[in-house]
Amino acid sequence: MQQARLNGWLGLSLFVCIALCCGCQSKPSYGWVYDKRANFAGLKTYQWLSVEEKGTAFRQIGGKPIDQLVETDVKRVLAAKGCTPVAGGAPADFTVQCTTILEFRRGGDGGAAVSDQRDPALDRTEWYAVESSDRALEPGVPSSYSVGTIYITMKDPKSQNIVWRGVASSVLREKSDPQDRADRLRDAVEKILAKFPPSPGAAG
Repeated sequence: MQQARLNGWLGLSLFVCIALCCGCQSKPSYGWVYDKRANFAGLKTYQWLSVEEKGTAFRQIGGKPIDQLVETDVKRVLAAKGCTPVAGGAPADFTVQCTTILEFRRGGDGGAAVSDQRDPALDRTEWYAVESSDRALEPGVPSSYSVGTIYITMKDPKSQNIVWRGVASSVLREKSDPQDRADRLRDAVEKILAKFPPSPGAAG
């Protein structure tokens, strides 16, 4: 169990990477880590931090910047969970930051590893779930394709330690209808945050 805690996030990243190298999944892969010692019952207010964009800056879906879509979706889900943002420099129970990543890959490049956003604080976390599409992988890997990844990270504002993080990663359908792309992004955010806060006994 101790080894699982130390290597949980690395294992999560490797899982997502392997899944993508095997073929183009039509649905995202998901994973979560969290600090088992955190008091999630006390996390009610949050400070929103600007979306960190890696390859996604100035990109839009249906005329709306991706970072704005992510912010709207995340705040909507958190509000439904009873979490409220604080104004200005008011104290908050936790901070929320999203990272959006766009990577371009080629079928024969071996699949560049998904950024694992590793942090020393994650040595105290427990990797407790990974889900992926149950649909068969699409045959073959195209000569080139793009992979989108979104991380949602919650931190203790005082220690800056990560208390919870979720990730979704998927081969993108950039030529699909903008509304379909927006719906897929919204669905990814909802599925990531479905496990925040973690339920008692979530770790295996």
